[in-house]
Amino acid sequence: MYRHQQNIQTYYQDYRVYQEQVELPLILTSPVVLSQKSTLDEQIKQGRVSDQFRVIGIEHCLSKNNELYTRFNLGCVTRSVIAIAWHKKFRPSALNIEHGNVLRFSGDYKTLSNGSFVNLDCIQWVDPAQIEIQSLFPIEWAPDHAKDALINLVSHMETIGDDLLKQFLIDVFLVTSNTLGFLNVPASKYYHHSYYGGVLVHTEEMVSMLRSVSSVQLSDHDNDLVSVLAIIHDHGKIVTIAGRDHSDRGLKQPHDMAVLELIAEPVARLELKEPSSAGIIRGYFRCKSWYPKYKHKVHDLVSTLDRFSANNDNKKLKSVASE
Repeated sequence: MYRHQQNIQTYYQDYRVYQEQVELPLILTSPVVLSQKSTLDEQIKQGRVSDQFRVIGIEHCLSKNNELYTRFNLGCVTRSVIAIAWHKKFRPSALNIEHGNVLRFSGDYKTLSNGSFVNLDCIQWVDPAQIEIQSLFPIEWAPDHAKDALINLVSHMETIGDDLLKQFLIDVFLVTSNTLGFLNVPASKYYHHSYYGGVLVHTEEMVSMLRSVSSVQLSDHDNDLVSVLAIIHDHGKIVTIAGRDHSDRGLKQPHDMAVLELIAEPVARLELKEPSSAGIIRGYFRCKSWYPKYKHKVHDLVSTLDRFSANNDNKKLKSVASE
């Protein structure tokens, strides 16, 4: 069953269950541990893969020799791979994996006449504090025209220096439906970036502009806050826009208010350790007429970046229409 409405609390609970069972043998053979962290392409060349991936497809199969195995489609921001888990190697509970889960998969990389795959010997849940941002965003989930924007955006997210703000983003995108929606929803019906993947492209444009304007104006922490707000500022559109039109929810609720609902759990976790940042994030999405009328300096910069990206794209659309 797909878990598109999986919340962050569910992932944390699943990880705790894994920790309680970790003393039991997960596999029949011991995994080979790589001596140091290397890129996925380097691991493939070495013939041994051990990395974090998001599950983007699951198929339970029976071999010609009547042996059960599960075929996983695994993805990260750099590429996707096929992995095979033979049931005789794993306890059944170790294969209780669902679409969208982020796990560490390890095994030998095999190349046969019908294709290449990872022959798994170890599958591990990942501590939420150790999840890598690149594993949250399978490149196959993004539209073809927006794949470069995704790669650039993930590179920017990895430069965020505040570990708590980075963990906040990880918690937001651990929810499968959040990630799928963010990568594919249009940014508007007509005005700007009004195509599939529009929010992704719009967001990447904002953080690209941020690199050139913020370093001399803001502290490192405020710069990180601008990055975070730019990344989530249109997050509500994943539930207020359906296809090229407003959803039923979008006809009744502004996307700014929807963001506050979608990030409720992650921002509550952030507030436990960094309450001022949580307040600044919430404050950006409040209605303009609400009291107290408070605006942080990062709010103005995020709004400026938003307008610049939207207006530039709108000018492009008008130029194309006039030709």
